[in-house]
Amino acid sequence: THKAKGSESGLKTFTFTSQTSSTSAVTFATTYAVAPKVFCNINSTAGATLQWTAKAASVTTSGFTMIVSGPSASWSAVDVDWMAFMP
Repeated sequence: THKAKGSESGLKTFTFTSQTSSTSAVTFATTYAVAPKVFCNINSTAGATLQWTAKAASVTTSGFTMIVSGPSASWSAVDVDWMAFMP
């Protein structure tokens, strides 16, 4: 996790077999005063990852749920970056 004034970033690594979605809980290092804006990005374009999307759901002042989804695929150690910031 990396922190800068008003923002924080990090990554989650996903590994799974024959799934159409996967989730992972992310907890911020510091609690925000209000829920921040969060962006997610799959850090790969190899194979099936090109057809997948990443998004933040259920964003609160202390964290969010990262969701990756797409056609049935298997991932091995695929990193998904995220960034939270105050607008």
